[in-house]
Order: sequence, then structure tokens, then C-alpha cells
Amino acid sequence: MSDKDYRKIVHDWLRLQNECWLGGDFNAFFDYITPGCERELQEERKRWRMIRNLQEKRRMTPVKCETNILSVDERAGGNQIDVQVLVSVQHVYSIQHQLLDEEKEEWACFRLNRTRDGWKIAKFTTADSPRPGLHNRLITIPSAVNPEPGARSTSSGYNRAKAVQYAETHWNAPNPGYLYFSQDDCTNFVSQCLHAGGIPMQFSQRRDQGWWYRQSGRNHVWSYSWTVAQSFYQYLKGQRSRGLRAVQVQSAEQLEPGDIICYDWEGDGRWNHNVIVTGFDPNGAPLVNAHTTNSRHRYWEYKDSPAWTPRTRYAFFHIL
Repeated sequence: MSDKDYRKIVHDWLRLQNECWLGGDFNAFFDYITPGCERELQEERKRWRMIRNLQEKRRMTPVKCETNILSVDERAGGNQIDVQVLVSVQHVYSIQHQLLDEEKEEWACFRLNRTRDGWKIAKFTTADSPRPGLHNRLITIPSAVNPEPGARSTSSGYNRAKAVQYAETHWNAPNPGYLYFSQDDCTNFVSQCLHAGGIPMQFSQRRDQGWWYRQSGRNHVWSYSWTVAQSFYQYLKGQRSRGLRAVQVQSAEQLEPGDIICYDWEGDGRWNHNVIVTGFDPNGAPLVNAHTTNSRHRYWEYKDSPAWTPRTRYAFFHIL
């Protein structure tokens, strides 16, 4: 096997993930790993079992899974090489005879060792963000999107259709008018969506007050509530007579397009992630758009995410 054949190993691994989502045999992965990686692969098996359970829960029929490589970073050293791949994954499926799709971008990270049998995967993980210093991503041109049919405006002037339109346009193509935080952009993205829907910023001279973003020349400054998941959650729970106002509801099914879901991965009271609802599946379950792991029409529970744990808690906010 030549020095470049480690790339074929990575490509085969991604192909097997496509096949596994469609119901393929998980055991095929074992042919590509070193013995020391078996425990890691068993954890991956648990994740795929959870994905299968979710497919059954949603009564969905997988139709197609396609993975495209957007960017590759390779760092070699002797008989070992680290490969980090930014991939775009599209799932097409049907529920109640209705065809739907979801998309996400994620980093697949591999450590490969050269063995007597050729290159083998010694370590792998799925990451929400790249290693610091990696900036060779392909440029994505924002798409043009019509507003979501049926998304209504609120009495306070929040235009849900425009918020959803913004989320559909910029889910994988950040707005150059704002800074993009490659390690953690979820709250920044959701704040932009709400503002695009007509919710005015609440300015303050203090970063721990209000909900705002300012740019002056090359200088950008923002409130913690604009970009920090915990601060944004606390701001949503606050009572105010104008600006960003929300009411917490009990279930995901009570939400509408343009509403917000917050995630506490460890169930410890520290809120880590935020998304915006952009649609619903035929079962009435929300589909969401998000940044960090750039996602479009993703099922709201996030049980396929490496960040999810059995302790994960959700908070559902209806924007007023």
C-alpha cells in the first residue's frame, strides 16, 4: 500500500458511514482499525445504535446519505499521520410518504498508523470545530431562499419568515457583516437570525447587559448575551417590555418556526448550545438550523451529536 493510500482508508470509512445510516453492517468498520481502537469503535457502535433507535422512533425510511469532502488538513510524521476532514453530509428520508432532507457539516478527525498490513485507523473522532489555526476551508456562496411558507409574524413585529430565511441562507455561509467564531458560533448565529427577523438590539455600554453587536471599522464588540450560550439563555428568561422577549414552554411541539431551543449537555445548569426552529417533520417534531456544527433541518433532539449525553436537558422558548 503506497504512502498516499491512507486517503483511501479515510474515503472508505466515510463511505461506510453512509451505508450504515441506510442500515448497513456496522462490523465492516473493524477491518479498518488497529486493535487499540476497538474500545473507541464500541462507543461509535453505541452512537449508531442510538441513531437507528431515533430512525425507528420517527418512523422514518432512510433513502439516501451523501458525504462530500469540503476541506482536508494533513499532518504527517513518520509512520503516523493525522487527517482532519471537513465533510458535508446530506440525509434524505421519508416520513408518512413525505420526502425530507437534512444537512450538516462536521469535522471527521483520524489518526492513522502504518502497519504491516498497510495503513490502519488508530484513533478517530467527530468534532464540532477544527483545530485552532486551520483556515483552508472552501468558500461557500450564500444561497437565495424564499421565506418559509406559513411562518407568521408576532404582534410585537417579529417576522418569523425573515428569521427562518436568514437561517436558511447562512446556515453554512456565515454573514461577512459579523465575526464568525469557528470554535463556537451557535449563539452568535441564533442572535443574527432573531435580529434579521426584526427584533431590535438592546444597546448598553456594558457587555454583561443588553443584547447587542457593534462594529466600528475593524473593531467588533458584542454583549455576552449575543454570543455566549449561557448568557443568551438567561437573557431569554428575563422579563422586559420591549426588544427580545420570550416565554418558556413545556414541549418542543409547542414551538413555531423562528423559536429557540437551548441545550444543557451535561444537565448541570450550564447551557451550552442554541438553535433556531426552521420547520417541522410530518410527526410535528421541530427541525432546526444551527452553527458550530453547521446544520440545516436537523432533528431537534441532537441525539446523533457527540456532545449529547443521557443527562442532556432542553429549554424551549417561544418568541413573543
